Amino acid sequence: MASAVQAPMPVWLTAEDLQCSICLDLLSNPATVECGHSFCLGCIRKWVEGQPRNSECPICKRRVGYKLPERTVLLNSILEKYNCLASSDPLPTGTSCLAERDFPLAARGFQDYILQTRSSISEAFSFMKKCICDQEEVVLRIIEEEWKVAQQITDSTDKQLNGKNHNILDLQKKFEEVKKTSSGQAAYIGDPIQKISDIASAVEELRRQLEAAILRNFPAQPSQKPFPGTSNNSEATDDGAEGMFLSSDSFPRNDSIQEASSSSSAAPSPRDRELPMISSRFSQWMSIITFDDETLGCSLELTGNKRKVRVSRTRKEYKHSTKRFCSSQVLGSQSFSEGRHYWEINTEESSRWAIGVASGDIGRRDRLGRNELSWCIECIVQHISAWHNGQANNIDVVDKPLRVGVFLDFPTKSVSFYSLNDQETCLHKFEINAANPVYPAFWIYGLNVGEGLTINDIHRN
Repeated sequence: MASAVQAPMPVWLTAEDLQCSICLDLLSNPATVECGHSFCLGCIRKWVEGQPRNSECPICKRRVGYKLPERTVLLNSILEKYNCLASSDPLPTGTSCLAERDFPLAARGFQDYILQTRSSISEAFSFMKKCICDQEEVVLRIIEEEWKVAQQITDSTDKQLNGKNHNILDLQKKFEEVKKTSSGQAAYIGDPIQKISDIASAVEELRRQLEAAILRNFPAQPSQKPFPGTSNNSEATDDGAEGMFLSSDSFPRNDSIQEASSSSSAAPSPRDRELPMISSRFSQWMSIITFDDETLGCSLELTGNKRKVRVSRTRKEYKHSTKRFCSSQVLGSQSFSEGRHYWEINTEESSRWAIGVASGDIGRRDRLGRNELSWCIECIVQHISAWHNGQANNIDVVDKPLRVGVFLDFPTKSVSFYSLNDQETCLHKFEINAANPVYPAFWIYGLNVGEGLTINDIHRN
């Protein structure tokens, strides 16, 4: 077995296998650099000397040490044998002995090359693994953020659907009640104008009957010139008749009055009727605020000296601002960092809204009450809730607030919200701890064209 291993074996080489990558000729006095690639000794020394600072291998671009490489004996021996075979000259004397002497050296060099290659592969795999782990962490973070946003949108949509479902159930219940009440009865509602005309005709007929009765009871007297100093009895009689006529005409029949009352226009809706003015105990801290057009969302517009905001029919192309909200939100122009402040908002023209305060460093993509930088109460039709840092607290109310008062109290680090429908009722109170000044903040849901919020004009007591 040992004789089989030591026996000479043929090896096939081509000129390309023994070619220098620098001069592109057969290797002359071959030398091997640290990365394992071989070049002509003179070529590689010139290459290294031409790059004194950042010497790199011409093939793999790995860094080459400052020490100049030496001639590779094994490769030089192989090259001599190749040259002899290529020139058809007999092999030089002692070839087999040379091969036996150089074999351990070649084996050792081959093992070193395998170790270097394995080390390079391990380093490359470690670097790839680190890059993959970093990318995976970034992707997971983005997925988590998107999931949170989607969850918030889902929660908000669920609340809106619950509110609409509640309204539908109420309408269905009222419809059933009306259906039961009107069952078996034929109700006819005529034209209101025709009904008023009939009432006017009945009143006119009553007037003619009263006039005829007065003429029968008080016939016309020939006109006589009164003597000086005497009263005119006929004039007195006419005055009495006219007074009786006016008295009778001024008070029509009760059934006509009732019919006219029942045929008059329906009572005004809560939005049409004027709210009673309630003198708030906080009005002494009244602050004048306006809406800020730099934070105004592009689906909103301002009117009334920036004291009214409403949903626009078309999306507005406002000038670019790093403060402008991406959603239908807006801040107040005034900021507060100390003292006590109070303002009121009229909500009659909006069915879905949020009113509160927000820190000045709130993001343009943030939503009111869904982060630690804002506090608000939210109304979706008849459902009222208080929001902060993504947490909601339901508020039980009989009627939707049509006017909301906001009291910001820095000495106690709190903000309170009040309903001012018929009396002052506290809806909710937050404890706030803001490092930066806070602004009044507003949000209009649904984007129904024309819906909006108005800052009330109040007077300091």
